[in-house]
Amino acid sequence: MRRAPRLPLLVAATLFAGACASVIGVADVDNVATELCGPCEDIPLCESRLTDALDQASEDEIAAFFDRYAQLGCDNAKCDTPLHLECFYSAPGLCAPAGATCKSREACCDYLDPGGSGDSTCCLGDGDGACCASCVSCAKLLGRLEDAETYDAGTLCISQRKAWEDLAACAASCIDECQTKLGCAACLGTKCASERDACNAATGP
Repeated sequence: MRRAPRLPLLVAATLFAGACASVIGVADVDNVATELCGPCEDIPLCESRLTDALDQASEDEIAAFFDRYAQLGCDNAKCDTPLHLECFYSAPGLCAPAGATCKSREACCDYLDPGGSGDSTCCLGDGDGACCASCVSCAKLLGRLEDAETYDAGTLCISQRKAWEDLAACAASCIDECQTKLGCAACLGTKCASERDACNAATGP
């Protein structure tokens, strides 16, 4: 059973302190959920998940969320953007645990743990990807391939998928020229130069 909203008291307290409530412009949990989730479709069940998370949170957790909401400017966050996702996942209890499926690195909530490893991100994995401690960039994966090292495309950062797939599609057209490693490298260096350069430029998560 849902508890009675505690937000009016919290809002009054933050208003008195001159903090974030006036920026957020909400009087209760339902309003903040509607403001952030109402016009957007990029997060499944956004309103109900956010409402439930805040409903189960402590007063300190809610106050911290409101503070971050104001600092990030979440009342103006556009749908389907990293900021919108960060605003949502900043709510207590919504971070995806390691190994859980995720569509974006924001779900891994690395930004909420300043003392953490700093490398949690969304791996390619199965389905929508998995939240993991690290992932391999397109540039790194290409380097391993060119050096004939063992590589696993399953560890490719999910954000790098398009760059890798574009390069792979172009490289497939070089098949007749890949009788030798030298011939393949020459084809990648000419016919697929733009795709190769885009992959090499993709170095972050």
